[in-house]
Amino acid sequence: MVADVRDAEGAELAAELGGRSRYLPLDVTGEDGWQRTVAEVERDLGPASVLVNNAGIAE
Repeated sequence: MVADVRDAEGAELAAELGGRSRYLPLDVTGEDGWQRTVAEVERDLGPASVLVNNAGIAE
């Protein structure tokens, strides 16, 4: 799963990665977004065993 607040860039990265990669919109500053994202990941892929939480925007 690729999650980002920038929809176009996130979807593009997921497409470049190919395979089972998928994009989900996520604003990491909101707890409800995290809950939705974790629920979707667990529904589609099972329990998460690895999480990389890397938030930042480079201009």
